[in-house]
Amino acid sequence: MKKIGLVIGLVAVVMLGTGCGLKDNLEENNKKYDVAQQSYDMNFAEATDKVIEQYSPETPVEKVAFDLPENDESSQISYIYHLVGEPTFMINAKNSEITEKTDKSSQANFTLADIKTLKDPQEEAKKIMAEQKSPFARILNWTLVKKNEKLMFDFEVKTFSGSKHIEIDAKE
Repeated sequence: MKKIGLVIGLVAVVMLGTGCGLKDNLEENNKKYDVAQQSYDMNFAEATDKVIEQYSPETPVEKVAFDLPENDESSQISYIYHLVGEPTFMINAKNSEITEKTDKSSQANFTLADIKTLKDPQEEAKKIMAEQKSPFARILNWTLVKKNEKLMFDFEVKTFSGSKHIEIDAKE
């Protein structure tokens, strides 16, 4: 009987130790792959200024996105501006490197000047994360779009059970 109790006790200690390690690993990955917990060399306002330097404040925009690749370490963490009639403009958030893709957008929803009046998406991401019940929730990307005549940030929040989109008004 004592042997069974000893075995059960050892199994419990191993499971508890493994569980703590798993939790620490998940928390580390969440920090690495969470928009709200990262710091970047260039914030959204600075990235927008860089695009305005290349174009003009009145340049029409279809949408703006921010992408933090979850599984591909070589991918760029980028602000992506889908400009109407112009190449897609990508700015690496870590090193401010600019890349232009050849694809072009055709639907104008707002202008670069409109973006200058918006909330800081990283601050909004922090607020969203503070409201999440799961300690393992994270935001990998967001998109700025126009819906029902309003500029909206659409944050994708990932959790163990899947993902959900949280939309907030982007105006201050």
